[in-house]
Amino acid sequence: MQPRIRIHDLRHTHATIMLKKDVPVKVVSERLGHSSPP
Repeated sequence: MQPRIRIHDLRHTHATIMLKKDVPVKVVSERLGHSSPP
């Protein structure tokens, strides 16, 4: 049985990779469609 991969999981992975590559938090937030940075 394969694990289920949800859209949320992909978004989280995408954000994590960007942050590990030193992409600014503001850019990551905008890419994810957040209206204001954390």
